[in-house]
Amino acid sequence: MNNLTGTSILALSALLAALPSCQSYYGQTISRQTDGLTLLNAALGNIHDKTSADAAAIEVDRYGTLLMQDVRGLLAHGKPNLLELYLLKNSYQDSNLKPMAKQTLAQLFRLYGQGFYGSAALRQSFVNQLTKL
Repeated sequence: MNNLTGTSILALSALLAALPSCQSYYGQTISRQTDGLTLLNAALGNIHDKTSADAAAIEVDRYGTLLMQDVRGLLAHGKPNLLELYLLKNSYQDSNLKPMAKQTLAQLFRLYGQGFYGSAALRQSFVNQLTKL
C-alpha cells in the first residue's frame, strides 16, 4: 500500500509538473491567435475606401504569417497527450476565438461584396494567405 501510494504521488507530481508547460504552450498559442484576430478584425472593420483597404492589407499579411507560425508550432509540438487535448479544449472554450473568427468571415464577405473597395493589394493579401493553407 505504501509503495502504491508513493508511486501514485510521484505520478501525480509528474503530471502536475507538466501541467503549467502544457497550459503555457497552448495558452500562448490561443492568446496569440486572439490578439492577432483582434488586430485583424479592427483593421478590416475600419475599411471604408480604397486607402483604408490598401492599409489593411498589411494586417491581413501579418495575421496570415502568425497563423502559419502557430500551425507549424502545433505540428512540431507532436501528438498531444490526453491532458494536453483537455487543456487545449478548455483554453479554446474559454477564449473568444470562435466569435472572432465568425467576425473575420463576416468582414471578408462584406469586403468581397464591395469588391475590396478597389484595392488590389487587399484582395491579393487574402489570396496569398489562403493559398498558404
